[in-house]
Amino acid sequence: MNEFMYPDVMRVTVLRSPPERFESHFAYTRMSEQLKLSWPQFLQWVKKTTNRKIVQSMPLPLCNSMSRDLGLNKSKFESENEISEFIQFIEEEFHLVMITEYLEASLVLLADLMSWPLHYVASIGKRVRSDTARNNISDEDRRTLLRLNHADHRLYEHFLAIFRRRVLEYGFERMAADVQRLNAFNIALDKRCVSARVYKGHANTGVYRAKAASGRECKYLTELKAWRMLKEEQVSRLALIKRLQSLIASTEASSLD
Repeated sequence: MNEFMYPDVMRVTVLRSPPERFESHFAYTRMSEQLKLSWPQFLQWVKKTTNRKIVQSMPLPLCNSMSRDLGLNKSKFESENEISEFIQFIEEEFHLVMITEYLEASLVLLADLMSWPLHYVASIGKRVRSDTARNNISDEDRRTLLRLNHADHRLYEHFLAIFRRRVLEYGFERMAADVQRLNAFNIALDKRCVSARVYKGHANTGVYRAKAASGRECKYLTELKAWRMLKEEQVSRLALIKRLQSLIASTEASSLD
């Protein structure tokens, strides 16, 4: 991807606590239906099964999914040296690693990194499940899931420590004030854009209805498939640029004749 980017591009990614991320993926992909195991039954199975067998048995690659998505091959999930080298690579490659559990603070750091005004990172949460749709994770379950997602656990803990340092460097009081400001922006955005919220999306996630005549911004912020709308807009812009390039090329060709 670097071949398509400008040299000064900012690289940003986000990590989430491995047990919560795994449970979320388990629910969202309806893994219980595929494995014929409820969440408690799955955890009991994990406790008495080797990691390798679990990975081979699961129809979707949910284990160490953050490490995998960032480029670590599954053959290296149990190699401490390979994980260490991978974490060092990610630290060198990314300018900011956000943490889901501290999303508002992460977005404050993102706005600071990009020199954006804070309201640029105001948002309306999407694909968020209702509390009743979440599976409980006990302390014992957490230890089990951390063992199963060892590479992700090391990755997360490393960047959580870096995140703490960045918050301190930003200034705790300054961060607390900016988080409150961002929260106020989010509340205002919700009031301006959302007419109703129901948990009828995939895996009981929240679905929003935008207020009538609330504008394009609200439509993007409340529409689950907003990325598709943005993609279509980008393709349309690219077509205009290509037509302009074609015009310039034909003009230059005519002048040479």
